[in-house]
Amino acid sequence: MPEQEKRAAKSSFYEEFGIPGVIGCIDGTHINLLQPQDGSAFFNRKGNFSINAMIICDHNMVIRAIDACHPGSSHDCFIWSMSNARQFVMTKYRDVDHNSWLLGDAGYALEPFLLTPYRNPEPRSIQHAFNKTHSSARNIVERTIGYKPKKVVKIINVCVALHNICRHYNLEYDYDEPEENASEVDRFVPTDINLQSEAQRIRDEIANNII
Repeated sequence: MPEQEKRAAKSSFYEEFGIPGVIGCIDGTHINLLQPQDGSAFFNRKGNFSINAMIICDHNMVIRAIDACHPGSSHDCFIWSMSNARQFVMTKYRDVDHNSWLLGDAGYALEPFLLTPYRNPEPRSIQHAFNKTHSSARNIVERTIGYKPKKVVKIINVCVALHNICRHYNLEYDYDEPEENASEVDRFVPTDINLQSEAQRIRDEIANNII
């Protein structure tokens, strides 16, 4: 994301929700499939066969990153941990950028560049108020996932048709094997304790300043 667009995103999220530094929101969405021949990895917790696609959008519902390479049994947090998007924002954070972050739900681990809600906050507490504001701001990615304009549907249909043509004519194309699944958020914890402490400090500072 160019710096000008990053500033625009931060300004939009701050003006509407009072949370500084937000450049986008992240979530996963399941794309249902017919049962594959060996479909165990694609069987999700809702009882369907699917691909679990990670989506990152900005304040204008523009999709900035997508990872649709993982089966439905993969946890959102695991997909994020393996993604190029995470490596990119982590590199930016470690280099120079300590004032930009994404918003994600409780399915993700808290990191200095990914702010998540507090777990089980007391009613009427600062943490509870932060969670409500966080949820309102994060709603844009849920609306983005639910937005299905006709052109997007047509693009998906064309991609499916091209895939079928490749299969019919036995054309070679790149294929990435699904990564090993991780089923719980707590199975992915940033190994750097300093990063965890910094993430908690950032979230606490924002929560105290929202009220």
